[in-house]
Amino acid sequence: MPDCDKSMLWFFVIFAACAASLPPNMEVIDGIMVIQAEDVQFTLQNASSTITKLIEALQSQERQIQQLEETASNATKALEQAQQSIIALNSRIDSLENSTSSAEAELETEVEQLQEDFTTFEGRVTELQLDLSNVTVDLSIVEAETAGLIASQEGLDDNYNAQKLNITNNRTNNGTNFNATLLKELVTTITSDGHEEEMAQATCAGLDGATSFVFAVRRWCSDQGPACTTVCSSSLVRAQDSQTAASTWSAFNAIHVYGRFDKDPNPRNSSLASVRLSYKMHIYHGSLSAKFCGPNFCCCKA
Repeated sequence: MPDCDKSMLWFFVIFAACAASLPPNMEVIDGIMVIQAEDVQFTLQNASSTITKLIEALQSQERQIQQLEETASNATKALEQAQQSIIALNSRIDSLENSTSSAEAELETEVEQLQEDFTTFEGRVTELQLDLSNVTVDLSIVEAETAGLIASQEGLDDNYNAQKLNITNNRTNNGTNFNATLLKELVTTITSDGHEEEMAQATCAGLDGATSFVFAVRRWCSDQGPACTTVCSSSLVRAQDSQTAASTWSAFNAIHVYGRFDKDPNPRNSSLASVRLSYKMHIYHGSLSAKFCGPNFCCCKA
């Protein structure tokens, strides 16, 4: 057998033995291990079968690797889609957070505005309550004034009836007719509250600066009434005071005391609308010899 053939033969023998791990029939000739040809053929067949199985196993593994690669690719795509979904979700969350912050800010603004409106409403309610209290007070005042006016009217009616009765009696007793003088007396009695003499006396005393006796003498206020000079110098007037009857009397001023404006001059509250007038008085500082209406009190001194 040529050396090259032997070399090739030994290669295949060694390859087959190593690949198949089959113990071939062999013998030793001159210290050299010799394998028979049929054994080599058998070994090669076994090696080929083994190689085929290895190739099939490799192909199966390759298919598995391809499947794994496809699975990995699909997983990668799914992961990318999941990442995109996460990015979109994060964007949506950011948008919702911004919307929530904007809504909270608007809500805070509305709450503050409502609080301001409520404070304003409370202030207005307080003002209305104060106005209502004032109206209640004014109503009470009006009711009291109405009651006073009714009482005054009743008193005036009583005075009127009494004077009417007196006039009727005078007409019956004296046979005189009802005239302007009696009417004036009636009106004066009705409108008077009985304090004119005190006021006139105090005024005349204040007007006289000298040491003397001072009298406020009521004068009949008309063109027919005597002048203050005549009233004060009359002996009939002087005779009414025994202490000064022998003294010389003279008129030094003349006044007119008007009827009272309001029965209750006290203010109802702090407003100017509640201020009431009481009396009015005119001081002449002259006109002592005149006969007119005019003074209804003469200031006399002795």
